[in-house]
Amino acid sequence: MTVKQNKKEIRTLITNKKKAMSVEEITAGSRIITDRLELSKEYQDNDNILIYVSYNQEVETSGIINKSLERGKKVYVPKVIINKEDMSDKYMEFVRINSYDDLQDGYMGIKEPVSDDYEIPQDGLLVMPGLAFDVTLNRIGYGGGFYDRYLVKNGDRYYKTAICFDYQVLDDIPAEEFDIRPDMIITDKRIITAQEL
Repeated sequence: MTVKQNKKEIRTLITNKKKAMSVEEITAGSRIITDRLELSKEYQDNDNILIYVSYNQEVETSGIINKSLERGKKVYVPKVIINKEDMSDKYMEFVRINSYDDLQDGYMGIKEPVSDDYEIPQDGLLVMPGLAFDVTLNRIGYGGGFYDRYLVKNGDRYYKTAICFDYQVLDDIPAEEFDIRPDMIITDKRIITAQEL
């Protein structure tokens, strides 16, 4: 019987694998994943696209952002809002952008919208990051809980698609009841959907 790894062990494992990726591997894998996303019915049918800005060795999203804007879709990018009276009180909202130039380095060095004028779109496709996933759509984030907290309040509005490299999908990861699962995972090797479970 194999012992299930805990979240800390999984974070270390996947982080080390990410750091070992070359720029060429990230670019090639990202191209396959973004092509699959753009061909999906969920992407094509939604005018509102809520999408993270890639950082470090994540699946690159600048191409999706720029193509979505060119196609006339409304693009919303996350921004971390920090309560100035309680710096430990941080949460995430989505701000609409009209150009990639509307972004600047923000929380943890990740590019964010310059504007604080956030909106909560009524519907759309939400493209979410994650550090690790499993074949039953469980997700481990980066530890900040931003997406879980946002989606507890707003998740029913959106079709949630996670994009990641295939090595980030394990057979089984620990999940807690407050963890929000995506409706679909797209990797460079496969697509996993809730309908298949």
